[in-house]
Amino acid sequence: MNSSQDPGILASMLKDAYVKIFYKNWPVWLGGLLIGINSIVTFAWERPLGVVGGLREWIDWLFYSAKIYGIHPHYGLHLSSSSVLTFGLLWGAFASALLSKQFAIKIPPPFEVLRGAFGGMLMGIGATMAMGCNIGGFFSAVSALSLGGLAMMAGLIVGVFLEVHYFYWEVEHLRFRRGDGKPRKPQIGSFNWQWLQPYFGASAVVLAFAQA
Repeated sequence: MNSSQDPGILASMLKDAYVKIFYKNWPVWLGGLLIGINSIVTFAWERPLGVVGGLREWIDWLFYSAKIYGIHPHYGLHLSSSSVLTFGLLWGAFASALLSKQFAIKIPPPFEVLRGAFGGMLMGIGATMAMGCNIGGFFSAVSALSLGGLAMMAGLIVGVFLEVHYFYWEVEHLRFRRGDGKPRKPQIGSFNWQWLQPYFGASAVVLAFAQA
C-alpha cells in the first residue's frame, strides 16, 4: 500500500466512524446498556443516577437569591453531587446535539406549548410525590431492588396508558396544527453555522474534562 494514501484512508475511516456514532441512530439495546453502565458508575462514585434533585437545588438557590427563601441552602451548587450530576447530563446532551448537528431553536405550535406546560406540571407533581424522577425514582430505584421503584413503575405504566388513549382521542376530535417544532429558516445571505456545530461540541467535551 502506498504510504502517501495512508492519511487519506485514516481520515476516511475516522469520518465513517464519526457518522456512525453521531449521525445514525443507535440500537435500543446499546443505549440501554450504556445507561446501565452509567448508573453503576454514578452509584459507585457518589449517589444513584437522577435529575430532579439537582434541579431542586438550582431552584432553591434561585429563590434564595431572589429573596423568596430566607434560609440559606446548606449545599453549594458546585459541590453538591446532585447539582453536578444534573449539570453533567444537560451539558452532555448539549454537546451531543452539537456534535450531531442537531442543535436548533424550534418553535412548536401554540397548543403544543400549552400541552407541554401542562404535562410538565404533572411530571413535577409526580416527581415530588415519588421523591424522584423517572430516572432516580424508577430506573435507579429498581436496579437497587427498591419497592418504591416498583410502585413508580406501576404508576408510569398507568400514566402511559392514559396518555396514549388521550392522544388518540385528541387526534380524532381536536383539529389544530401539530408538530415537533421547525427550526428557524436562515435568511438569505445569513451565515449558516451548522457546519461549525461539531467544533463547538468538541470544545464542550474538552471543557467538561478540563473542569473535572
